[in-house]
Amino acid sequence: MSSFPTTISQPNERFYAMSRWILSLFFCSTIIGVCSSVNAQEFRKEALDSLLNQPNRGRMPGFAVRILKNNEVIYTTQFGMANTRKRTPMSQTSIMNIGSVTKQFTAYTIYLLEERGLLLTTDDIHTYLPELPDFGQPITLKHLLAHTSGLRDYPDLISLLNQSNNRNLQYSEMVEFLQTHKELNFNPGTQFCYSNTGYMMLAAVIERVSKLSYAQFLKQEVFDPLNMKTAFVNEGILSEQADGTSNYLINEAKTKAFKSRAHRDVIGATGVFCSLEDLSAWNQLFVNHETGRNRSAVIAKMESGASLSDGSSCHYGGGLILKNYRGERVVEHSGGWGEYLTQYRRFPAQGITIMIVTNSLLDSPFEICDNISNLLIDFEDHNHPEPLSFEGLSLAEMNGTYLSEDNIIRHVTGNDSTHQLRVYNSTKTVYSTYSLQTLESLADQTTGLFFADSAGNELVFHLLKDNTKQFIWYAGTYFQTKRIYTAVTPFTAYTPSFQGKYYSKEMHRTVKVKYNRRKQELVLVLFRLIRYRTKPVGQSVFQLEIDDDPYIIRFVDNAFVFGNDWVYNLKVERK
Repeated sequence: MSSFPTTISQPNERFYAMSRWILSLFFCSTIIGVCSSVNAQEFRKEALDSLLNQPNRGRMPGFAVRILKNNEVIYTTQFGMANTRKRTPMSQTSIMNIGSVTKQFTAYTIYLLEERGLLLTTDDIHTYLPELPDFGQPITLKHLLAHTSGLRDYPDLISLLNQSNNRNLQYSEMVEFLQTHKELNFNPGTQFCYSNTGYMMLAAVIERVSKLSYAQFLKQEVFDPLNMKTAFVNEGILSEQADGTSNYLINEAKTKAFKSRAHRDVIGATGVFCSLEDLSAWNQLFVNHETGRNRSAVIAKMESGASLSDGSSCHYGGGLILKNYRGERVVEHSGGWGEYLTQYRRFPAQGITIMIVTNSLLDSPFEICDNISNLLIDFEDHNHPEPLSFEGLSLAEMNGTYLSEDNIIRHVTGNDSTHQLRVYNSTKTVYSTYSLQTLESLADQTTGLFFADSAGNELVFHLLKDNTKQFIWYAGTYFQTKRIYTAVTPFTAYTPSFQGKYYSKEMHRTVKVKYNRRKQELVLVLFRLIRYRTKPVGQSVFQLEIDDDPYIIRFVDNAFVFGNDWVYNLKVERK
């Protein structure tokens, strides 16, 4: 609901034409002269124009792009309409919902209050929000900031339970809901799992400590001091901004746009509206810090990745994803809410910031950002050593379908003649991996192999003593964190034992599992008259789509567990 991968081919939320601004020759010559880490030959206005040009779009929604070098504008362009009915063209000042990029502002204000001695991020959340239920484990503000709390994603969960509406996206409604939905995805601090729930709580903490509303505090402490003229927090139900900008649904053929319904934001997790010009003012804080012009303890904390209990990094700071893009360090975050999409990416070493906003799912800012990055930055090719020969373990033995605990599917094919692995997802996005060395005696593993993917991220494949195949990978999704993928038993045939009535105490409902003989598939009846078709992932593992969001069902003993990568341990027991 709020955060997206960097390519359109991977799952997004749960996701060009008439106006064109000309970049002056001054900026074009300036960027060629000053960008030591940017390939001067490749940075051409014409090349970017060619890359982004989207002619003959008619009255369709659009997108806007802004590229900065040390926060100086070096390129802007925009296409399409901010408002199709009023024929208002998209511009650099169009006011957009930036979705989960809001989380940067929430994290910033939390650390600002800590710097002023008004709170401690090491405190338990009940110190500030005593009305929250007991989750059975201490959860700190730091856990909330880094998405390591284990809290399930509240908007995702109520959507799954068919309870989502504009009213219950508010904090007070969430608190009431959590009284009977207290289960965690995992013990706090042990894993990373993106959770809007935590940032809704952080907004409430800001209000309790500051004695101001979240909107008032951001205006007083962030927007006004930075002269962010159009920025505001959406506290109500909004369908159109003051400048007329609106968001649009697109038909399947992508030929028509329909105005979307009015929507409410989940304050703290989303909620900030602003223009690209305003985002540039916000970006100055980070540029000042990173260039040493004005070092900030608050920004330093935001750009420090949190560590999990096993010592690994979850590559997430305060509202910022800290990762590599083709071997270069990037600080970024994406957002999507109510058909608005945003991508914000900084290359600190090069001083380059790329920002893209859209007001429909017609365009992918994530794909656009990747394409711009590939054009602007002179990436070094990763040199991989010659593949080694392996004794006692064939790469073909790795073939199969693997599933992580947080319900992410990956397929593996090993080639013994080339000593390569191909790791790919259900949409056939391929992550090429190259063999590096043989590992000896990995704790409880009998043998293992170490690989690096095309971005230099490590992947360790191993066989456990019971011959279970696993691999550990620190990449492969938008969020770069440690995941363990375990091979699933290949599907052979439907088992009658899957069918029957199940009951979820947590959801307070009976769930039916039926077998459709004509279509040869399992069907999940989660609500009356609403059936979800499934497809096999393994012998006892199935996948279904709910609102275009993939959910995984695992049959275990006399029950099944289902969920996605944000809510992944809903247990339903046989009646």
